[in-house]
Amino acid sequence: MTTEEQNTSNGHAPAEGGGFFGDATSGLVPPIPEKAAPQAPRWAKLLLLPAVVSMTLALDQGTKLLAQAELAEAVETAVPQDDGTLKQVKVWRPTRSVTVVPGLFNFRYVENPAAAFSLTINMPEKVRKPFLVAVSILAMVLILSWYWRTREPDWLVLSSFSFILGGALGNLVDRMAYGYVIDFIDWHLSIINPSWHHWPTFNIADAAICVGAAGVILRTFKPYQAPKEAEGQWQSEALVESGRPGEVSGEHEAGKASSTSS
Repeated sequence: MTTEEQNTSNGHAPAEGGGFFGDATSGLVPPIPEKAAPQAPRWAKLLLLPAVVSMTLALDQGTKLLAQAELAEAVETAVPQDDGTLKQVKVWRPTRSVTVVPGLFNFRYVENPAAAFSLTINMPEKVRKPFLVAVSILAMVLILSWYWRTREPDWLVLSSFSFILGGALGNLVDRMAYGYVIDFIDWHLSIINPSWHHWPTFNIADAAICVGAAGVILRTFKPYQAPKEAEGQWQSEALVESGRPGEVSGEHEAGKASSTSS
């Protein structure tokens, strides 16, 4: 029995144009798989997220406490309760505003019980606080999910998600501790036109969320592209996975020769 007949009887079709092992189009040698996108190292993703979130949270909470201490004072006041009684509680009242850049940039203490741009301000307190806490937690879960589902080593997107998560966590800490968010950065353009209103006062957490959102938007308009120097490595890995490691060294040498000639 010939080799071709043995291959046919064993359920293998003979290779076309090149013997038993043929080329990549024969059914016997697996074709080179399509080049998959490189994956971000797991250890790097594990370090990036807590590093950025911790830095953002520490900076946000530290500046809020500083603003509270320097721009407000604590006073005791009687607050009516649901049962008709009065309860003495400590509240913070703004005492001064610090001008950083005249007509452009101030520091002043503001408590924001609502969402950004005073959204949900008309909601009852008993509904608003749990609603905003729930929305913040849901947003953080979604951000974490998107973070871990990002397989490419796209550090712009991964860093952006980390900044958004850190900012959301900073404001969530405020809502759960005080029932409101502390803002202190006041921007305005009265230096250009005195009648122009101030931009809504914000904090470091809000700034981190804006930076992260800007990074995500930038990536949307300019999709991620893998670095060219890594293409040879991914092709080599694909050849190894396909069972054709003999071609790896040849392609590697060809790539080196091409680089030298250029």
